[in-house]
Amino acid sequence: MKESDVKKIENKLEIKLPDSYRKVILKRKRHRNALLNDYKILLEINEKYRNEGVKGKDWPMYYFIIGYRPDYENVYFINIKNSKNEKVYFLTEEQNFNPKSVGQLIAAEDLEEHLEFDDMIPDVD
Repeated sequence: MKESDVKKIENKLEIKLPDSYRKVILKRKRHRNALLNDYKILLEINEKYRNEGVKGKDWPMYYFIIGYRPDYENVYFINIKNSKNEKVYFLTEEQNFNPKSVGQLIAAEDLEEHLEFDDMIPDVD
């Protein structure tokens, strides 16, 4: 992904992506489901959740989906409101979603740990 693509995401969604995410995604050459680097797919999935919500609840604007498993519609996301919180969360279709309490959804302590995990799992088309 290029800086201009990141700007397109930020402008379209009216957000500011964290520097930690920006650094990782700009150097990431491979497109993987758990960490997408295609700005069109990122826009599409984030707009879908913002517009449709999830499990009958609104999707907060401060959650940004960074990846997904299309076979089950499970999503990886980060909190862009709190720059000190670098955790990656994972919401499965079986889990209850409470936007104010996502502690049980922690998948990785930071993006580097998430990248290690992402490299271990196979892609799903």
